[in-house]
Amino acid sequence: MDVQVRAVIPSDREDVMEISRHTWGGHDYIPHVFDDWMSDSDSRVVGIEVDGHIVALDNLRLVDAGRTGWMEGLRVHPRYRKKGLAKILTKQLVEMGTALGVARLRYTTGTDNIASLRLAEYVGMHRVFDMGVFWREAISRIKYEKRATLATITPHLLHSLLQTSQDLVPNGAVIYDWKALDATLANLEKIATFCEIWAEVKNGMLVSFSFGMERKELAATEWCFTIYAGDSRGFAAHLSHHLKRAKEGKYRTISAIYSPKFQRTVSRLSWIPKSEKGFALTLVEKDILPMTK
Repeated sequence: MDVQVRAVIPSDREDVMEISRHTWGGHDYIPHVFDDWMSDSDSRVVGIEVDGHIVALDNLRLVDAGRTGWMEGLRVHPRYRKKGLAKILTKQLVEMGTALGVARLRYTTGTDNIASLRLAEYVGMHRVFDMGVFWREAISRIKYEKRATLATITPHLLHSLLQTSQDLVPNGAVIYDWKALDATLANLEKIATFCEIWAEVKNGMLVSFSFGMERKELAATEWCFTIYAGDSRGFAAHLSHHLKRAKEGKYRTISAIYSPKFQRTVSRLSWIPKSEKGFALTLVEKDILPMTK
């Protein structure tokens, strides 16, 4: 098979949409971000062309003020899987990131995605930490209400409070919508442009906080949120809040990300599908240059 690795350009849109139609059963997000990638100076979308068509793609996006190369959106058309194309693209992004001078490369994947984890190992990446994940459809049928004293919070205040509550955020990186960013003020301000931020503060201390956002896919639009809490009471309060928020927004589906320490709490909730209760994402990373503060 004759393959050509090249930059993906706007005119490749139909090929990319064709790949997305065969990804995650119609729940792919790439159709909603492709145009942004094409106009984003921090994105480098690379594809593999076979017989005049893009059959695989991946994106390297510079984040954390250029310190991190974020690898995202690796896709291979079903007809071209198990031919080593994912390895070619992953290695290409590592080489690009190194040439661009990033300090590290990162991406998230499911802990049960053996192929993706092997790719990470292939290019010398290691697992940093895991976060639990679950989805639930038909949320209008769920009755789950916990007392909450949550309020919206500015990214500046959140950043200030995190300085004394660093144990809430593992390795100093916050997760939203399967993406990771260092918990810097600039990054929190960026997240706040598309996420709602809710928090519980007691006696000037940050007890818990969460991000909530609309996530568009091919099949539907869901309410996606990440919860950081010190205890199960705080976790339940945020979970109840976002469930209510999703109902008010008339979303049919929620997607939740949370600390693994609340796995037992999740396992006891009868309204979460059994198949979702043990699912998790993992952040993988490869250091390229020494990290400086």
